[in-house]
Amino acid sequence: MKYLTFILAATLLFSCSEDENNDEANKSGKDNEETTLESTDPKDRIVRDGNKYTEYYESSKKNIKFEGMLNDAGEREGKWVYYFIDGKEGSITNYKNGIEDGFSIVKRPNGTLYYHGMYENGKRIGTWKTYDENGKLLSETEHTDSKVINSIKEESKTTDTK
Repeated sequence: MKYLTFILAATLLFSCSEDENNDEANKSGKDNEETTLESTDPKDRIVRDGNKYTEYYESSKKNIKFEGMLNDAGEREGKWVYYFIDGKEGSITNYKNGIEDGFSIVKRPNGTLYYHGMYENGKRIGTWKTYDENGKLLSETEHTDSKVINSIKEESKTTDTK
C-alpha cells in the first residue's frame, strides 16, 4: 500500500511540475516545439522612442532596415540610414522637413559606392557621381533643380550638354 501511495504521489508531482514548465514557456511566448509565428503587421517592425524612428526587417527586431529622426510633424529630419538585411549600411540621406536636403550616398550590397550627390529642397544639385560594381567612376552629372546640365561618361570621356 505504501508503495502504491509513493507511485501515485511521484506521478502527481512530476505531472504538476511539467504543467508549470509548460505554463512558464507559454508566458514567455515559447511552446514545447519552440515555434513562433512572425507578425505580418508592419507596425510591429517600427519602434519610436521620442523623435527617434527605427524600422526593422522583422518584428523580432534583430535587423534594422531604416533609422533616423523625425521632427514634431512626424517628417524625416537630419541623417537617415538604410541598412541591407545583412546589417551593412546601404545609404545615408539627409532630410529637412521630410524632404531630401543635403548629402546623399548610396552603396551596393557588396559595399561598393553606387552614387552620391547633394539635394536641396528635394532636388538634385551640383555634381552627382556614379560608380560601377568595382568602384570605378562611371559618370559625373551636373544638376540644377534636378535638371541635368552636363554629363560626363568616364568610359568614353564624352561630354553631353543638355
